[in-house]
Amino acid sequence: MKIYVLIECIPGTNIDLFQSTNHNGESFLLHAVRLNRLSVVKALFELKNSAELLDAVNNEGENIVHLMAKDKELKEMLDVFVDYCERKSINMQDKFDKVEKTNRGLLESAIVHNNLWAVRALLPSFNKDVCKSNGDNLIHLAVRFGDLELLKCLLDNEELKKQGNGPMIPTELAE
Repeated sequence: MKIYVLIECIPGTNIDLFQSTNHNGESFLLHAVRLNRLSVVKALFELKNSAELLDAVNNEGENIVHLMAKDKELKEMLDVFVDYCERKSINMQDKFDKVEKTNRGLLESAIVHNNLWAVRALLPSFNKDVCKSNGDNLIHLAVRFGDLELLKCLLDNEELKKQGNGPMIPTELAE
């Protein structure tokens, strides 16, 4: 909560102060997101030049959207973030659709963590390419890690249905 007090008490604080990182490489924003501190994130978004905070990545190469894709508890946080990006005319796909150190993209992270609401939110506009790590498409990944509802969500996407099956056909995957 020290961050929140700092933001509230010193509205003219230089944005550079909020870009410092902890031992995990987390900026103030990434740390607040990981801890699900919505009020702190909202306050950071109100700072002048707050868009500069969005460039942060932690030691694992994860950006703010990676953190939200991994954690089912951050649904409201993602909604606030999407609204913020729309207000600031930030193209989320261009800015955040990156892979982290384990070579997972945003949709892959959401699927591996069985985060259905994040998959639904990210699916329309984020990268749906075949997984670089093993050649699976996102549907294969959902069979490995997801539940039935997540799989149905992906099967309803026409773009994914048109993708190749990667190196393994569904019966091989089922074995």
